Amino acid sequence: MAMEYFTEAYDKARTSLKDYEFSGDWKKIMKTDVAIADIVASADGPNYGKAAKLDTLRAKIKEKVDSGESEGKVILSMVGENGKLLNFMKKKDQTAAAAIKMLRHFYLEKKAGAQSVWIFAQPYSFHKWVFDEIGASGFRARSKLDKVDEVYNATARKNLANGVSTARAWCQKCVAKLGSPDQGTKALVKTWFGPTDAKANAAAKTLLDGFKKITALLGSTKLIFSDEPLDRMKGKRVKGQKHYRDNWEDYAFVDGRSTRERLDVVYIQKGTLDAFSGGDGGWLAIQAIIHELSHRVLDTDDVVYDYSGLQPSDLFTFKKAIRNADSWGYFAADLNGMLPEKKRKEVYKKAAELDE
Repeated sequence: MAMEYFTEAYDKARTSLKDYEFSGDWKKIMKTDVAIADIVASADGPNYGKAAKLDTLRAKIKEKVDSGESEGKVILSMVGENGKLLNFMKKKDQTAAAAIKMLRHFYLEKKAGAQSVWIFAQPYSFHKWVFDEIGASGFRARSKLDKVDEVYNATARKNLANGVSTARAWCQKCVAKLGSPDQGTKALVKTWFGPTDAKANAAAKTLLDGFKKITALLGSTKLIFSDEPLDRMKGKRVKGQKHYRDNWEDYAFVDGRSTRERLDVVYIQKGTLDAFSGGDGGWLAIQAIIHELSHRVLDTDDVVYDYSGLQPSDLFTFKKAIRNADSWGYFAADLNGMLPEKKRKEVYKKAAELDE
């Protein structure tokens, strides 16, 4: 069965590297200098204390590449194949090669206090999760392992990491304001969630509790941003460009905690990447992060999206607004003074129909 979640790939890397014996000179290097199995040893998520080993892994591979070897050949030599076709390899060596490839593209992009931001940026040319991509490559194994066209480049990774810090600051301000709401805060709650005092008071309590939970995840050591190749590949290729229209043009998505997605993962797509460079402070990208984390930790829904209209109404009632992810994201942007007036006019209208 094909992989569908980052958690599945993480678990495969964890089990395949545990007690794995590397080949030749790599046996000592991987046990002492790199020890990448330590990074994924815990089922709860990657170990930020061992994250420097990922940089060591990339450095060791680069040393060989700079001496004239291809990356694929280097990885195959680690598992003792020295260029053999993967369809002639032992299964454990095949999965170990894929695990190395996965961790070679896994980054602890930012560490600030207790906060860690992990990013998995597998090659864009991979149309499946890394284990399925390598497992199905057969005689093209080495060429697949050679691919380094990461779906999130260094700039994108930096933007995402900084975006987490900004999103956390937004949410912290929401918590502070909602803890003892002044008239301005109450007015914003009414604007986005309901017109009456009773509903605004109820919304403020729900929002306070929710933003505390989102803030906690944004400040944790376990938040992961990842590519999701299956969804990315559902779109249609744009002529003359590398990316795919439709799904890849979206902003982001998550899978809820009731699914097989045990780890806290947000799948970032091109819309979010583009929003960071939109010239408006990247506010829409920050809103997208908060939107997705509200799905993850609060089980919010996509009752209606911004382009349909977010003004509470007889159709889009208080009960629907308070569980609508875009309403949470736009409220946070507005309370932090980051919602452009032009955008407010675009989205603050009554929805003709709901998406639920």
